[in-house]
Amino acid sequence: MGKRLVQRMRMKSKHYIALHLRFEPDMLAFSGCYYGGGDKERKELGTIRKRWKTLHTSNPDKERRHGKCPLTPEEVGLMLRTLGYGNDVNIYVASGDVYGGEETLAPLRALFPNFYTKDTIASKE
Repeated sequence: MGKRLVQRMRMKSKHYIALHLRFEPDMLAFSGCYYGGGDKERKELGTIRKRWKTLHTSNPDKERRHGKCPLTPEEVGLMLRTLGYGNDVNIYVASGDVYGGEETLAPLRALFPNFYTKDTIASKE
């Protein structure tokens, strides 16, 4: 299946960027970071954190300031723009379920409208 996805992306453009955002709920919970989602986010991620008995208690703000938290999809998009990639670049997001769903992905999609996922380029074969 991987080869087929690569072929389909190359049919759209010879070059593309494949991203794995690492912004899944379990990754965010494991990191101990929070992203401004208020009590709902703290409760959801806190529940997931309980799966790991050996996780240290951290200061989410300090961890984020020290670069120990996954970047949000928007931050990834801004970083790519800063590196010189324009909105004509094809982006393939290889991540699983992104925390916050489409609402979280919307800023990245706005920065890079040629945005693809496995669901958008894979067939049911």
